[in-house]
Amino acid sequence: MQNVESAAHRAALAGVIASNGVAAMAYGLLQPVLTIRLAHADHSDLVIGAVASAWALGIVAGSPFYARIIRRFGRKPSLLFGLFSAGMLMLLFTTTSQVMVWGLLQCIQGLAFGHFWVLSESLINTWVAPSVRGRVASLYVTVLGVCGALGPLWINVIGTGGVLPFVTCAALLGVAATPLLWMQDSETRTEEAQQPPRHAAAILMAFPGLIVLGFAAGFADHGPQSLLPPFALDMGATVHAVSLMLFAMALGRALFVVPIGILADRSSLERVLAACAATTAVLVVGVYLLWSHVWVALILWFILGALFDAFYALGMTWIGHFVPAPDLPVANTAFVVLHSLGGFGGTTLLGAVMDWWGPVGYPLAISGFAVPVALLWMQAAGRTRQRIRETDGVV
Repeated sequence: MQNVESAAHRAALAGVIASNGVAAMAYGLLQPVLTIRLAHADHSDLVIGAVASAWALGIVAGSPFYARIIRRFGRKPSLLFGLFSAGMLMLLFTTTSQVMVWGLLQCIQGLAFGHFWVLSESLINTWVAPSVRGRVASLYVTVLGVCGALGPLWINVIGTGGVLPFVTCAALLGVAATPLLWMQDSETRTEEAQQPPRHAAAILMAFPGLIVLGFAAGFADHGPQSLLPPFALDMGATVHAVSLMLFAMALGRALFVVPIGILADRSSLERVLAACAATTAVLVVGVYLLWSHVWVALILWFILGALFDAFYALGMTWIGHFVPAPDLPVANTAFVVLHSLGGFGGTTLLGAVMDWWGPVGYPLAISGFAVPVALLWMQAAGRTRQRIRETDGVV
C-alpha cells in the first residue's frame, strides 16, 4: 500500500486477519450453543433455524449505513466499535432465555458485527498489492474457516448451560480487539480515495459480476455443507461416514483454498472462477456416481470443500482488482448482503429440490447452480473489462 510504511502495513494486515479469526471462533461457539439450548427447550426446527440465521437480517438492515460510519469515524474506531458492540450484545444473552429476544439479539449482532466484517474486507482489499491479492484473500478465508471450526470445541470445556458460554464469546471478542489497538489509523491520501462513494445500485450496475459472485459465494458457503448430512444419510451412509465427509470437506477448506488463490494471482482471475464453478459441477456428480468407492468420494469431498470456499475468496479478490478505492466499503457491503441472501435462498432451494427428487437432487441442484454461474460470470466479467477499456480505466 502506498500510504503506510511496509512494516506497518504488514502488521496492520496481520492484525486484521488475526482479529477476524478470533471473532470467527467466538461466533463458531455462539451458534451451536444457541441451537442446542433451543433444541433442549423443544423449539421447532423452523424456530431454531430462524434464530440461527437472524444475523443475516441485521447485515441487510445495516448495509446502507456502513460506508457512512466508516468515513465519519475512521477505520480503527469503526473496527473497535463493531467488536465492542458485538461483545456487549453477547452479554445480553445471559439476561433472558426468551426465544424472541434471542432472535432480536442475533439480528442486532449481525448489524454490529457486519460493520466490522465489511470494513475488514475493505481494508484487506485496499492494503494488498494486486499481485498477491488472491492468496491473501484465500488465507483470510482459511483463517476464518479454521478458527470458526475451533469455536465449538469450547463446548467440551465450558458446556452449553448457564452464562459461561456467552461470557466466553464476549471475552473472545475482547481478545479479537487486541491486535487492532496497535494498528495505525492512516487513511489513503490519493485523490481517488477522497472521492465520495457511489450508491450500491450504481456499483452493481457498473460491476454486474458482483451480483453473480455474491449469490454464488453465499450458496457455496452454506448450501452444500448444510445439506450434506441428509443427502449422505439418504444414500445409506452411517453417521460416522457423514462425519468423515464433513471432516474431508473442512480439511479441503483449510488446506486447498490458498493454492487456488495463488493460481488466481498468476493466471486470469475470471478463468479461475469459471474453472472452479465448472469443476464443482463435475465433481459433485462424480461423488454421486462413485458413492460406493468410499476413499474416492472422500477425496472428491476434500477438493469440493476448497472449491466451495474459493468462491468467496476469489470474489473478494475480484472486488479488490476492479472496484475503485472510495467504493470498496459499499462494494464489500453489497457483496456481504448478496452472500447472506444467496446462503439463505440457495440453501432453501437446494432443500426443496432434494425433497422433490430425493438424493439425486443434491448433485443435480449444485451442478445446475455451478454451470450457469460459470457462464454468467464470464459474460458479466467480460462486460466489466470491456467497459474499463472503453473508459480508459474509469468505470
